[in-house]
Amino acid sequence: MLKMALGLLCICLSVSPWQAASAAPWTVVTDPDPQPVATFVPAQLSELRADGYWASGIVQSQADGSTASAVGRFDANGNPERWLFDSGFANGFAKKRLPDGGFVYGSVRETTEPLSNTLRSFCMVVRVNADGRTQWQTVLDGRFCQAVEIDAAGEIWVAVSDNVIPDRSNFLNMDNRTIAQVVRLHEDGRIAARIALDTPLQRVVEMHADPAGAGVFLAVLHAETGNPQAVRTGFRRLRADGSVDWQWQSANLAAASDIPRFRVSASAGIYAISSQFKSGQTIGNAKDWLAVGLSLAGVPRFDKTIRFDNAVFVAGVSAPDAAGLWLAVAWGNRSDGARDGKVAVVRLSAAGKLGSSHKIKDAQVCACQLALRRDGGLWLLVFDQTTSIVGVDANGKERARFDGVRQGAFDLLPDDRALVVSGSPLQPVRAVRVGFNQPNESWPQLTLPVRRRFVALEAVAGDGGVARWDEMASPDGNSITATLTFRASDAAPVAWQVAFPFYGDVQLSVSRSMVCMAGPLRNRDRVNDVLECRRRSDGSVLWQDIRAALPMFGRFQMIAALDDGRAVALRGELGDLSHWLIGADGEVLSEQSQPLLGADQQELEIARASSNAQGDILLSAFDRTRHAGILLSLDRNGQERFRTAFEGVFVTYGDVTQDRLAFAGDGGAIMYGSVIARYAASGEKLWERDPESGIPGVLDLLVDLLVDGDTILYTRRMSEQFSVISQPNDWEVVAMDSASGDERWRLPLGALAPRWTVGIAPLAGRRLAVLQTEGSHLRYRELEVATGTVLREQTDVCDGELCGCEQNSCRPFGVRRGGVTRPTLQLQAVSGRLRARLDTFQVGAGWGTSVLELADAGQVPATVRADQEGVSGAWFAPWSNGQGLMLDWIADARTLFGSWLTFAPDGGNDPSGLRWYTLQGVLANPANSNSNADAVLDINSSEGGHFGDGVTAARRVGSARLRFESCNRAQFSYQFDPDENEGLSGMVTLSRLTPGVACIGGVAGDATPTVANAIEGAWFDPGSSGQGLMFNTILAPDPAQDSVFATWFTYDTEAAPDDPRQQHWFTLQGPLGSDGQGTLTIFRTIGGALIDGPTNNSQRVGTATLTRLGCDQLRLSYQFDDSGTAGPFRRIDDFRDLQRIGGCGE
Repeated sequence: MLKMALGLLCICLSVSPWQAASAAPWTVVTDPDPQPVATFVPAQLSELRADGYWASGIVQSQADGSTASAVGRFDANGNPERWLFDSGFANGFAKKRLPDGGFVYGSVRETTEPLSNTLRSFCMVVRVNADGRTQWQTVLDGRFCQAVEIDAAGEIWVAVSDNVIPDRSNFLNMDNRTIAQVVRLHEDGRIAARIALDTPLQRVVEMHADPAGAGVFLAVLHAETGNPQAVRTGFRRLRADGSVDWQWQSANLAAASDIPRFRVSASAGIYAISSQFKSGQTIGNAKDWLAVGLSLAGVPRFDKTIRFDNAVFVAGVSAPDAAGLWLAVAWGNRSDGARDGKVAVVRLSAAGKLGSSHKIKDAQVCACQLALRRDGGLWLLVFDQTTSIVGVDANGKERARFDGVRQGAFDLLPDDRALVVSGSPLQPVRAVRVGFNQPNESWPQLTLPVRRRFVALEAVAGDGGVARWDEMASPDGNSITATLTFRASDAAPVAWQVAFPFYGDVQLSVSRSMVCMAGPLRNRDRVNDVLECRRRSDGSVLWQDIRAALPMFGRFQMIAALDDGRAVALRGELGDLSHWLIGADGEVLSEQSQPLLGADQQELEIARASSNAQGDILLSAFDRTRHAGILLSLDRNGQERFRTAFEGVFVTYGDVTQDRLAFAGDGGAIMYGSVIARYAASGEKLWERDPESGIPGVLDLLVDLLVDGDTILYTRRMSEQFSVISQPNDWEVVAMDSASGDERWRLPLGALAPRWTVGIAPLAGRRLAVLQTEGSHLRYRELEVATGTVLREQTDVCDGELCGCEQNSCRPFGVRRGGVTRPTLQLQAVSGRLRARLDTFQVGAGWGTSVLELADAGQVPATVRADQEGVSGAWFAPWSNGQGLMLDWIADARTLFGSWLTFAPDGGNDPSGLRWYTLQGVLANPANSNSNADAVLDINSSEGGHFGDGVTAARRVGSARLRFESCNRAQFSYQFDPDENEGLSGMVTLSRLTPGVACIGGVAGDATPTVANAIEGAWFDPGSSGQGLMFNTILAPDPAQDSVFATWFTYDTEAAPDDPRQQHWFTLQGPLGSDGQGTLTIFRTIGGALIDGPTNNSQRVGTATLTRLGCDQLRLSYQFDDSGTAGPFRRIDDFRDLQRIGGCGE
């Protein structure tokens, strides 16, 4: 089946007049608020061309001060054109741009180890097109991208290092600075050359691209026989094909523990500075240093010792020019409080001669980034009371200084000024241009619309009313304020807003008549405990209790607004409990106080409390010192129903403060978290269960729990709290008998990456809604509570390229100088619909909060018949562009045939990861129009053939089922046999990519007219049976604009198979032509994985001409390009005469 790549999909949509119909049931609720605005502060610029430049930097929200990493594309006049957001940009990008104006940068890809089920990080290189789209991501076998550079010929080079614990005592033990391999990538991300650097007794520690040709230079440390503390510095130049052009080795010994400061320039050649190996001398305190200079051709200019008057540390070196390069040296000791640290700069000439040093005033430490000015001067970062950038001229005289710089990279502008970023975490950041003999100039403030910030806290009423608590930096940047807002629905404007001159960790509750909040609110050094309820209509105060917070632990507050117009409030202090029942008019209907004591009369503090719709309360309180506590049940008037003690077990398996409470249907209680315990209405413990993962050091946590009649349902995942390894979250939904605790059923949801999460909610008719985020999409299921049977399942896009995030690394930094509150997916039934709030990522706008809704939750989707022409055409998953199905209904044979163009499960940015299958099934002749809603098909694999030559036989490798909900939406489930893709199974919701003919029993609208030159269906060459093409005609309002989309499933060339299966596939698109002939472009798509996210890496590799010879006869003439992208198909020029499967038909 064909699944189109995102890149190819974009090409199709840009040249075709039709729109792909997609009726995804999860819809995004439009945010009624004005789009937030943020300020972009550049920190690093790419090379400047006539068409503009790229700039990486910081985006700071003007509302709350939170920051994120971003890259912007600017025209030559500095006007912004587009934005990209990615945490990988924080490390910058290769400054040299690609020929088409795009850029590359190094990032990280986490994958799950198949045996240990742990996450492992790999170096991933990302290529961004000039239009801002990510074209490809290539994952390399190594944990860190130590360097990503582009040489003068435009070739992409990557230095990859491994994550190995360093051992300085043994030279042969690599550390993170050791480059294990150098990789050159093709323009489409394929690996062009891979050079393993595993020569015995050598360590490659740095790489620089050749600034004058195609290739790279490597800095190599050669071990000295018999002396593990000494090495000889060497250099090696690699050609574009990975072969060694030349190599050179120093005659002097350097310290093995030192990494040479290695610089290359087109005008000055190669320089390296390292600590000389000498008894009694350390790299941090040495008089003697080694200096090496070579030409780009490897001709040595000097290899000598340079000596300083005092022991120093060479903290940094600049890029070289024709006169040499600058060294930044530091000495003294700042750590002992004497503040006698010193920094100086000194020139090393092109002949290797050390010049006079120039001390930098008010500098204790060198930060130590350096930038060589074009006039021979220098910019460097130093630190004393604050980080400062200092500029010196070619003679070493200080000419400029700017204090308050944020530590990190700065950049050199074309006019020799330095571009730096200043500002504190609580103050606005800004970019400043600092120059010699001219005033400092702020970079023009640039604002851009961004996503709505993450909601700090939110509560939703049963009728859809939404209360929200947000925190933001004050305008002066010196304090934090908060706001409480209410709106009648997600799509409604704000009804009222109340500002607080303080902030805190609050709780919110909202009913049909009031909004209530509780929590400790901080105002500078003062903390008040606040309980209050406000009218929903206007935000006026109904009831309020404010008192100074206790200076020590022991306070706890909770408030719940009830739909009958009342509210219950709870305040706990160490050893004491207060309870209020508040009427609809703010009157206190009851007030209760009682001691909060344990079994031995020890004072307790409340850890957790929960209320139900009637206002009853469950709370747990415990004694930190004795690891014991009580579970207390109160009615809405504060009267005690039961009190029962617990001890030991919760502390054994986890912190009791993390355990949560739920009401059982018989008036009892459930405590859950690391274990689950059931209590009767009398307080008697009925049973206790401990879910175990079986992995040492890893806890299982119950995340969400709800009760439906006699059944307890919960989601479970592994916790990394006590694990030293990074584990994916292995989620499950489990149902238990409430009376006995016996398990009724269990549904594994798969191992989700730590970023993704799961939410559950009850539905009418004893159904359970389960929504999980899976990277680029949502997966939704409806389960029968009694049996766990899946009644409905679908996958859908969310409001972004990534759905859900459960790690602070995905989030901007908030106003409290740290990661904002850990996010969770919230799922609940509201006003007859299902509502989900989750965090989503948009490449052009970053992470933000999205609200989605499902209007038909609990309903069985309609179906249409599969045995009809209306299902023929191209289908794909919108969240996984780059692969998909092409279907053809062959009426005479009552057969549904399809090609499935996809990738290997582990994918990879290489043609060896291409996979295709054929689908085929005979549908019985229906007795009525309602049958044949599902099509059961065999999955077949054909392997081992050659491009356009020979006959191959298909073998069955699995089964598939297609259920069409409409003419434009289908559910595709598949199950591979155990020996194919390790028995992988799954389900994906497909949308129609290309318009089709009228659909029986669906909602397709008017029938599509027939086209005289249409070439629909499956075609093959009888001389090479086992491979073929499938065509779909795309109609336009103007018949002259009619076009064709096709899939071509074939094999590698005989001369260059790239994997044992030898499978290959292409897609074709172009005008249909009115004279029976049309010319199409051939595309090859790589970079995807089997039903796992999108790929944009579609490249043109040739052209094809279609000539119609008859209703079932077609000639395909093809000519592949003379390009590296075409690979082994390069310059192939031939034709094939094809026959239509099923004949002429109608």
